[in-house]
Amino acid sequence: MPVPLMMILKQANLTPEQQNQVHQIMSANWTAAKPLIQRLHSIHQQIADKFLSTGSVTTADFTPLQQQESQIHQQLDQQMMNSALQIRGLLTPDQLAKVSNLHNQLESLRQQIRTLLGQDATEPAGD
Repeated sequence: MPVPLMMILKQANLTPEQQNQVHQIMSANWTAAKPLIQRLHSIHQQIADKFLSTGSVTTADFTPLQQQESQIHQQLDQQMMNSALQIRGLLTPDQLAKVSNLHNQLESLRQQIRTLLGQDATEPAGD
């Protein structure tokens, strides 16, 4: 997994104004994501209820719920991407260079860990 954006942003030394704007973007993202997350929890509950019911069930019973779940995940991913792009747009060229350098250093460390553990670079590192 890549290092979360917020952890890397701490190294960018955001100005108070940038911090405020990031907070506003994240707040708006949470407001938009909250009903989707609630729907996702509802779908998971419906899947559990069907799966653990005493009646017979088939894969077809779960297909519509899985499709809804997939659509919600796509919406959440899109929202997250939009928020990340908005936050990236707040950064100065110097801040972008700094976080890019940090990202490259972290990727290099991950590769070194894979090498030390004898993992193929194409295999997931489990991190």
